[in-house]
Amino acid sequence: MKYTTLIKKVQRGLSPDLLKGRWKVQTHPLEGHCYIATEALFHILPDKENWKPMVASYNDEGGKATHWWLVNRTTGKILDPTREQYGDKIPPYHLGKGTGFLTKLPSKRAQIIISNIGGYV
Repeated sequence: MKYTTLIKKVQRGLSPDLLKGRWKVQTHPLEGHCYIATEALFHILPDKENWKPMVASYNDEGGKATHWWLVNRTTGKILDPTREQYGDKIPPYHLGKGTGFLTKLPSKRAQIIISNIGGYV
């Protein structure tokens, strides 16, 4: 399955009830979902061992913010399931640091997304 197909699948599994804090008020339907969308995408990837979670911390008009995505460990290719929220702007990839997710297994919210899209690939 293509990565773009998996990203679209994850996007279809997102819903406003999965949002927390300030992200409950959105200006774009993908806003606030970057952590859980990236986590869910990671767990459904057939080659997840080749991908590393990345996070950027920055300030925006609402205060402290973060953005999450995946980068291929070998090629540097980026998989960003919420990239579209930035429109014509480039997401803060230049601020990215490799990290892990908060949980080893999919979190409760990531499990909901995976369930919403019909389970693992």
